Amino acid sequence: MPFLSLIKMKKTLKKADRLYKRDSIQRLFQYGKSISTYPIRLLYSYEDHEKGESFLKASWVVPKKNFTKAVDRNALKRKMREAYRIHKGTLQESIQEGGKCLHLIFIYNSKEKISYKAIEGKIILILLRLQDVK
Repeated sequence: MPFLSLIKMKKTLKKADRLYKRDSIQRLFQYGKSISTYPIRLLYSYEDHEKGESFLKASWVVPKKNFTKAVDRNALKRKMREAYRIHKGTLQESIQEGGKCLHLIFIYNSKEKISYKAIEGKIILILLRLQDVK
């Protein structure tokens, strides 16, 4: 797998790499495209890159309807963030070459909690599919 043999890159997730502006999120839900691998769905869209902005911005959602306890929602988001943080390297390289900015939202759709290993596998699969779609 290309994601397991990454070039020496810092595997960090800074505030600049997070998608948090309301307008960007609304635009993504309205016009974004989707890739789904149960129980995780990815909404994505390519935007124009502004100087000083990160090329890859992401956000994570676990609906309150499915998990009423905040502890459970936060644990699932933490697992998704960690899997994304570790495996985003090759996607990040290909996006920088294109000169566009990619906005992502990962949505957890199941009503049952799954293990980190299962979430990591789904995130890897989604990122591979996203690279093929590009």
